[in-house]
Amino acid sequence: MARTMDAPPIQYAKTSDGFDIAYTVCGEGVPFVFMPWPWSHRGLWWETAFGRPLSEALAQRFRLIMYDSRGQGMSGRGLPEDHCIDDYVTDLQAVVDRLGLDRFVLMGCPVFGHVAVKYAVLHPERLIALIVANTLIDRAWGLAALEDLARRDWDAFIYMMAAGGSVADAPIETAYWRESVTREDYLAMQRAAKESNIAELLPRIQVPTLVGTNRFLRDRKTPNPLARDARQMAALIPRAKLDIAETDGDVLLPRGPEPPRLVTMIEDLLRDAGLSGEQGGGRAQGALSPRETEVLRLIACGFSNQQIADELVLSVRTVERHITNLYAKIGARGKADATAYALRSGLA
Repeated sequence: MARTMDAPPIQYAKTSDGFDIAYTVCGEGVPFVFMPWPWSHRGLWWETAFGRPLSEALAQRFRLIMYDSRGQGMSGRGLPEDHCIDDYVTDLQAVVDRLGLDRFVLMGCPVFGHVAVKYAVLHPERLIALIVANTLIDRAWGLAALEDLARRDWDAFIYMMAAGGSVADAPIETAYWRESVTREDYLAMQRAAKESNIAELLPRIQVPTLVGTNRFLRDRKTPNPLARDARQMAALIPRAKLDIAETDGDVLLPRGPEPPRLVTMIEDLLRDAGLSGEQGGGRAQGALSPRETEVLRLIACGFSNQQIADELVLSVRTVERHITNLYAKIGARGKADATAYALRSGLA
């Protein structure tokens, strides 16, 4: 597989209840927080057949933020008996606060679709848009047979879950699954997922929302049971758009040389919501803070992040935070967009 982008460095955020949450950031543009799947490993993600192409496609258009939740990958392990879905909201909060994100696009699927919905209801002011994919309403995870297999034979469970990749990728996929989560933490996640129901939360979502899944399973003929919940979910959420792909497998994963469907889903959602170009997530240029305006002017002059930091006597991390915020406000996907905006607005 051709490599066009280096795997981003792994960083850490501390939750309010003491878990270390591993996260990565790559790309430039509107911040897009891609929540974990029920299995996640920041250190191995870029080595998988699906992780690298998906991440590269997203990072070409957005500032991509991904993380391992508690109990997964390179984040703190050992979930307690009273672990619940709300704990994952705490993980998300730690990451976005650590990065100083003002507003961002948020996406969650299966278990983390419930987490994304909960966050959207709690913090609508921080979301540009919401994407919920492959998610049930009355429980966060519906694979009881898989849970039983994981309890009885963990090795068989790992092999079966990894078998979705090609033969050539099987060793990498198996290592990814095995290192992502222990049996104990996986089962703790399942217990929490079965107790979650978001039906009453859906009508309270106030941000532009896309609900997505596939019409068929991987055999290309069995109807996907998640499609029914997707229709119900879209009907309950104000301002929601439904996208049921006429394909098999997973709506999120890349297929061939074309960009993953997820990329076009995000772009369509932002465009339909009027969150492109000068509108920048519903905020005009006047909403830029004085410091953000200074940073924008320097971007338009061709300054690097380090040069901006030196000029304004700031840390590079602070400059990156200002850039993230101003990109979200003006709808820029990178420094070229920001420069064009500055020129149109008379700031350069």
